[in-house]
Amino acid sequence: MRNLMISITALALLAGAPVVGKPNDQREDRREDRQDRREDRRDMQQSRVRLQDERQDVRQAQRYGSRNDVAREKFDVQRARQAYQQDTRDWKKSQKRARQEQRADARYWQQGRSYNWNRPDPRYNGYYAENYYRAGNYRPYQLQAGDRVYRGNDNRYYCRRSDGTTGLIIGAIGGGVLGNVIAPGGSQTLGTIIGGSLGAILGNSIGRGNVTCR
Repeated sequence: MRNLMISITALALLAGAPVVGKPNDQREDRREDRQDRREDRRDMQQSRVRLQDERQDVRQAQRYGSRNDVAREKFDVQRARQAYQQDTRDWKKSQKRARQEQRADARYWQQGRSYNWNRPDPRYNGYYAENYYRAGNYRPYQLQAGDRVYRGNDNRYYCRRSDGTTGLIIGAIGGGVLGNVIAPGGSQTLGTIIGGSLGAILGNSIGRGNVTCR
């Protein structure tokens, strides 16, 4: 009976757990895509070197070899050229996909303005700030008590800039002070956090202007 109750409790906890796998899956897919592009580029470069070597062999055969040697080397050049052309096409396709992904990422980043802690993204069954963060030359903004702090699944802390985009918190909070206060995918207002057990720590950091959003 005890084992049955433990199993039921575990299932209940799993059923209530937020779906957090999709952002991680997306980041993994992007890493794999970048790796594929690097491999395509390396294959193209190696094929180009091979083609150059085969052409050199043809010149050597024309100078010192027989007709059969020349014919054989020319055949090797033809195969090397075909391989190089195919690898070049593959690399160009991967570059095209990369540009398409960048445009899609730009659109995806803009969509982040439509979601927040109280307007969860239906694609992820929640609001995960790291999905919408975009680095840039933003002027640092000193956080105030009414600002909301978001913890991403990457264990970094995020904020909303004045234009509605997602920024990264730099300073004491960004160092992991809030690990026991905000769960990944969660958020709290800075005033609420200061009013809790971390008030002295954060209050001093904020007072010195050490906690900013950019």
